[in-house]
Amino acid sequence: MIQKDLFGLVLYSYLHGDKTPYSIVRNDGWVEYPNDPAEYFRVNNWYVKNAKGKILDVGCGSGSTMLAFLKNGFDVYGVDIDANCIKTCKERGLKNVWRENILKPGYFTWRRYDTVVLAGNNLGIAGNQKNLKKMLRYFHSITTKNGIVLGEGLNFRTTKNPLHKKYHKTQRNKGIFSGVVTIRVDYKDMVGEWFDWMHTPAKELQTVAKETGWEVEIVESKGGVRYRFILKKSVSGMRIISRNT
Repeated sequence: MIQKDLFGLVLYSYLHGDKTPYSIVRNDGWVEYPNDPAEYFRVNNWYVKNAKGKILDVGCGSGSTMLAFLKNGFDVYGVDIDANCIKTCKERGLKNVWRENILKPGYFTWRRYDTVVLAGNNLGIAGNQKNLKKMLRYFHSITTKNGIVLGEGLNFRTTKNPLHKKYHKTQRNKGIFSGVVTIRVDYKDMVGEWFDWMHTPAKELQTVAKETGWEVEIVESKGGVRYRFILKKSVSGMRIISRNT
């Protein structure tokens, strides 16, 4: 039986002492296991250092990043499509969290934010290129004049894994952007729903950003596979800053 909101259940269970790892399954049969839920209870302080003003945490998950913002005096709000993630956040004392699909925005839209956060590669929640443009345009509309977006991405083409390369080729042959992966979460004896996740390399992000009213500052991570980015409004162009982060 398919279990809805299974990833959030993984986090909720971990919060209550169950450290059972979970699997990520791709629709070609590739499996990533084990995955440690503890990863989602750690905080990447890069977001705290670069954020400003009122913050919207998109895909707030376990609430750890939100809690770090609150600890540092920020006014922060969170949204997640997974009901169990929202349950986890609320049990950790977070009040300004809502179950929302960022591609079908609702309650939280009446505010204007200074920073939108896409921690943990949450740029991928767009699922495809069309939705990525929609999402970035939406972020432009709900942020202040000097608003920014902070996030992480994956230069997936750098992989040397032949199974990943084969999958990318299969996607291209189907007319699908090769960074799109169809995956699900498996946990214990439960199977999650299939969903699309999209890895967007830095160069593709540059193109989409220009089309949606943003300029991009890329902060390269060590090895050039994962990168961090800051989107700033208006000025066309891209700066690439090489740093080991």
